[in-house]
Amino acid sequence: MPMPRRGEDVTVDGRSIGPPIHRLPPEILSEIFILLPPSYTEWYDVFDMSRPPWSLGHVCSSWRSTVVSSCRSLWFNPQITFSDANCDIELRDPISLLQIALERSGNYELSFSFSYDVKEGTRLHDAAALFQLLLNNSCRWRRVELSIEPLSIWSHLDSVCDRLPSLTDLTTFCSDHTTAVRAFENVPRLRHINICGFSAYSNMQLPLAFSQIVSYVDDRRLSGELIPYFLHIIKASPHLHTFSSIVKRYDADIAEEHIRSSSLRILSACDGGFLQNLQLPSLEVMRVDPGPYEPCSRQTLPGLRRLLINSHCSLIELTITDAHPDENIIFILELAPLLRTLKFMFAEWSDVGEETFRAICAHKELVPSLQVFSIWIQTQRKQLGFIDHSFARMVCDRWSSGLLSVVVISTSRYPLLPDDIKTLRVCKEQGLDISVTGHSMYGLMIEYV
Repeated sequence: MPMPRRGEDVTVDGRSIGPPIHRLPPEILSEIFILLPPSYTEWYDVFDMSRPPWSLGHVCSSWRSTVVSSCRSLWFNPQITFSDANCDIELRDPISLLQIALERSGNYELSFSFSYDVKEGTRLHDAAALFQLLLNNSCRWRRVELSIEPLSIWSHLDSVCDRLPSLTDLTTFCSDHTTAVRAFENVPRLRHINICGFSAYSNMQLPLAFSQIVSYVDDRRLSGELIPYFLHIIKASPHLHTFSSIVKRYDADIAEEHIRSSSLRILSACDGGFLQNLQLPSLEVMRVDPGPYEPCSRQTLPGLRRLLINSHCSLIELTITDAHPDENIIFILELAPLLRTLKFMFAEWSDVGEETFRAICAHKELVPSLQVFSIWIQTQRKQLGFIDHSFARMVCDRWSSGLLSVVVISTSRYPLLPDDIKTLRVCKEQGLDISVTGHSMYGLMIEYV
């Protein structure tokens, strides 16, 4: 008897038997479908029927029945996107597609991404209707990502005020036209907030429920009026674990308030006035990060120094990016004796930085528990003076006394002697995870170690 082709029925004793994959019990099929590896994104495109979960129902009737009725968890995370990239594509009844997906998700809590970013307002009516479907299911919202430009759609959020009992994660991509809707003011389970997309100077304050917040991230850069608001968030959030802001102001310091939070463990900030007003006894990870475009002000590191004095915390990780590398760095390291990870990144370099880092290399008693030491410097200088014999000696001494990995990357050369390079390479052969690279005058990378 000839072998059947893949997918063909097999005839046994006069009976037609379908391929084995079509004869799996629904409960086994549903387990297989649920275990499918996720795509490269956390959402599925609700308009793309050529990809799962839609495509799973195209194989045969048994698969379709299983996908429709037994795999609710495949349908709870739709992505709804209208953009200039797809505005010319003729969508097949998008409202019905979303309606079907919501029905198939059953009573699962919804995690979705909704984005409308079309400059000419094309399909605004469809977008409003789709958003209304989501609003009708607001009691099921759990993780939500919103990017909505038209106020006519964004303002609909007010209709779900006090109707978001399950919402835990909120990400909003806003514009300067975004208004302060009150939809998220009374959300009992809201834990993670990410505010992004405003212009640098926007000072809009979105009313939020802070009682359960665990993390807050905001990417606005230059609106100093937000600093009292951010201090209020830290003060009003008893469970706050992570806070991130790149806002900075260059005018007069704000009045000292000394806001205390015993729960905050990870802080990313760069405004000196903001930092000096905090008492964070549980702080473990500090990242000084001004974001793109502008460096930190000269008040950033004094503010961080004051924070550490106020807090008496046990800092274990510190990253400093584009801050003025003066003697405050040494004072800060003296206040963080338990530090295990220390990273520096500078887009510019100066004589002050040279002096400071020479002093760090000379103070071998600083941060005795250090395990990771990383320096990245982008500079037009032909040579970095502090990466020299003293630096090599410091690395070897720390390596011999405990665990250490070192990464030094810059666009310069170093005054390392051949014996220094040899010594560092011996440490590397002994197990030190070290990389020291620079660039030649012709822009070619030099791998010293």
